[in-house]
Amino acid sequence: MNKLILLLIIGFAGFLFLPSCNNSNPDTQAKETANTPDNTPPNIDYTVIKSYPHDTSAYTEGFLFHDGQLYESTGTEPEMPADRRSLFGTVDLTTGKINPKVEIDRNKYFGEGIVFLDGKVYQLTYTTKVGFIYDAKTF
Repeated sequence: MNKLILLLIIGFAGFLFLPSCNNSNPDTQAKETANTPDNTPPNIDYTVIKSYPHDTSAYTEGFLFHDGQLYESTGTEPEMPADRRSLFGTVDLTTGKINPKVEIDRNKYFGEGIVFLDGKVYQLTYTTKVGFIYDAKTF
């Protein structure tokens, strides 16, 4: 299932970028764009294979699959409801709850997205523009 979703995402991304990469002549590309009746994007057929619950108190900033596990990163600010947190962790697909791996101080940082790269996890923050780097196995 994870591979299917990943393939769909890759396929969709390829679909989005393909039209912009198929013509290196900007004059021809401009003419083709000018001749379209409107700028309505094409409809893309899809099928929902399965749905999963999600923790509605999570202010989702990003999610990704890594080693067959879904990770979600969230952010919050002090003035947001107290049940909101700036963290990232694995998602339990049966409950939608996040099992935190790292939580940062919501009074200092608004957690943004994460990425796994070369055995590390990189986490971004919003207004403070601070990044954090963790070991991908021990966090």
